[in-house]
Amino acid sequence: ISVWTPWSPWSPCSVTCDIGSRTKSRLCTHPESGMICEGEALEQEICTPVPCPIDGGWSNWSPWTPCSKTCGGTREQVRVCDNPAPLHSGSYCIGDMYRIDNCGDNTTCPVNGNWGHWSTWAPCSVTCGQGLSRRYRVCNNPEPMNEGEKCPGKTREHKSCGKNNDPCYDLCEKANSWPLLTAPPHDGSPSLRVDFHQVFTEKVTVSGLMVFNPEPLLARQGSGVWSTWSHWGTCTNTCGVGQQFRQRLCKDNICSGPNQQQKPCLIKKCPTIYTR
Repeated sequence: ISVWTPWSPWSPCSVTCDIGSRTKSRLCTHPESGMICEGEALEQEICTPVPCPIDGGWSNWSPWTPCSKTCGGTREQVRVCDNPAPLHSGSYCIGDMYRIDNCGDNTTCPVNGNWGHWSTWAPCSVTCGQGLSRRYRVCNNPEPMNEGEKCPGKTREHKSCGKNNDPCYDLCEKANSWPLLTAPPHDGSPSLRVDFHQVFTEKVTVSGLMVFNPEPLLARQGSGVWSTWSHWGTCTNTCGVGQQFRQRLCKDNICSGPNQQQKPCLIKKCPTIYTR
């Protein structure tokens, strides 16, 4: 008599996730008897081990939002990771959720000005005595545009210079040996000697040094009468190049010329300070 053997165990599922199938089988024994076993030798069924991971997908971009400002504004778009949404440990969508773009008429936006770099300091205005050195800057980094604010502050600045330079010491030491000029040359030509006893007004160059031309302050004829000059006052500095002053008074009518004179003076050189 032919009979079936017991069923075999179920085979592994054909897939590791989602929907697959599995089978089991049996054998018909003693087929030599000529009898056929009734029933199926193979059975199959659906199997679902675990749900498969589903990676997320982006939706379409939303319409642009209205521009935040009419000048130099921004607008945004958004999208959602729901096409499909990630499931069963699937990956989230790759990329940005928001997109930002400039909008508005940027060509007419106010631009506030900002200073450029300072220039280097210019050479001192004199080589003997106290002068000035200047430097400049320009409001061009960027320039103010479309009613933007101008750069705050000054376009130029200055500092004193040349007070204790060595060439000035040499001239000051020689100054007392120079005669005092009381009138220009008889032929009317400019005086070539610079007198430190005169008031400094117009710059001229003497032996390569910048000093001042006293000629505009030389005595001129007038209806008034000047008193004699007073003694020279005390030097304004105890070291380094300073100034001395003296005065005179006008008697009777209006006098031509200055009522005060000044000259550089040098008591001693200032000590040199070394810094590290």
